[in-house]
Amino acid sequence: MNIEIVKDRSYSACIGMAFNVFCANFATMFRKTWIAALASAIVGGLMVFVPKVTSANVTEIITSTAIQVVVILAYFVTFSWFNSGILTLITEQNAKKSFVKCLRQTYLVGIVSMLLAFLLSTIGETILVLLGNAAQAAAQSETAETLTDAAIVSQPFALTPLAQTIMMGCVTIIIAVVSLPAVYSSIRYLVEPEHKAFSILGKAYCRGWKSWGFLAAVALLSGIICGVIIAFVNVPQIILTLASGANAFGVAMGDDSALPSHFIYLNYGVAVLTGFVSIYIILWAELAALYAYGKITHNDMEKKVIDKA
Repeated sequence: MNIEIVKDRSYSACIGMAFNVFCANFATMFRKTWIAALASAIVGGLMVFVPKVTSANVTEIITSTAIQVVVILAYFVTFSWFNSGILTLITEQNAKKSFVKCLRQTYLVGIVSMLLAFLLSTIGETILVLLGNAAQAAAQSETAETLTDAAIVSQPFALTPLAQTIMMGCVTIIIAVVSLPAVYSSIRYLVEPEHKAFSILGKAYCRGWKSWGFLAAVALLSGIICGVIIAFVNVPQIILTLASGANAFGVAMGDDSALPSHFIYLNYGVAVLTGFVSIYIILWAELAALYAYGKITHNDMEKKVIDKA
């Protein structure tokens, strides 16, 4: 693949060039990556077998979480394999070297993101519990009549599902904000052989912050486009997942299962199919990020020339 990465482009031009390269080279990329894409879909589809958490049972929560973590870590391997195929086509690096670099980058960014999500979620949950307890304590200090009315009307907002949803939304936004500079530093590590893995969180990451707005524009626009397409592709999977969740809730309430015994395998088959298609849609966004890196690198090169002059 002979493509010009380092060039001055607008954010819309980055997305447009990514689409053109994707369409023009799809056959080549597909031949190079379809086995890895299928492996990623097979591993990612295993999420449908993760036990649904329907109670506050600690053992149930820990078991479900542990299985999800194992599946995610396995998915990192297959997704790195997929990306290494694309990296080999773009940079003509050794296939094994490309895979090792992609694996290091995926695990580094993925594990740091999961730890950050866990930390922020824990802090958020702690704040909500403290606020909820404070609200309950304030209510208990009122008269018995007022307390009865308050208990009947509502519970502290901090303890409601809406508050939990808002908290998780804030965590997601924070992670997205701090992860954007890593888009630049990750691609720089992958395409420039002289850089080490931890440079992703070092000087290159700081450089990414200086172009945060540009990276955000590319990520937002490509994310919306790819997100809409992926949502449409995954409609069957979404329907099956909702049906499975509703059935699990009913079983937990004491009802008999309303799903046939082969439903879980149907769900898995659909998950594999939609996952296989989705990974190529995500590839378009990855190519857009590659061109965003090229734009930033071009600006840095121009700045160096001006400084020398």
